[in-house]
This record gives sequence, C-alpha cells and structure tokens, in this order.
Amino acid sequence: MEKTIYEIKYNDWFTVRMTSDREPMEEIEFDKAALEAVFADIVLRVKDRQGSVEESIPIWRWVCSQLGLALQNTGLVPDSELDPLDSVIIFAARFKGGTK
Repeated sequence: MEKTIYEIKYNDWFTVRMTSDREPMEEIEFDKAALEAVFADIVLRVKDRQGSVEESIPIWRWVCSQLGLALQNTGLVPDSELDPLDSVIIFAARFKGGTK
C-alpha cells in the first residue's frame, strides 16, 4: 500500500507533515489529526524544560483565543462581540452541560 502524505505549511515559519499508511482521510479526520499533532508537539516541547509552564502560557492563551474566534465564526457562540476567551468558556460550559 502506498503511503499518504499530508502537509500543512504556515508561511516560512513551520511545516507539519504527517504520513499515513491508511487510505486518504476525509478532510475533517485530517483536520482533527493535524490539530492533535500540533497540541502534542506543544506539550512535548515544554514538558521537561525548567520554567516551561510559565513559558507555555502565552502559546496556550493564543491557542484558546484562536479557538474562541473559530467558535464565533462558525456560529457556535452567537455573540461575536465577546472576547474570544469568553467564547471558549461559554461554549465549554454549554458543551459540558450537554445543552445546545
């Protein structure tokens, strides 16, 4: 079986490359796998470094802000005037409670 290679490039800053032995994934499956890979990379990069928790706060704040903006843009949090971090909190509370 031929390997399937997925690649995400962000300007000249970084490239995420994934290789799969499976059949080509649907877009949403790839998006989820890519997001999981990025989160795992962030965690592994700071896991064993001294002071890593404090150093990782800005990147996690940025990740959560981007998530909040995505929730607003997809209509899952209807008030786009909210701070993106507030959108994450509202959605997480609603999601955890099981309401729509």
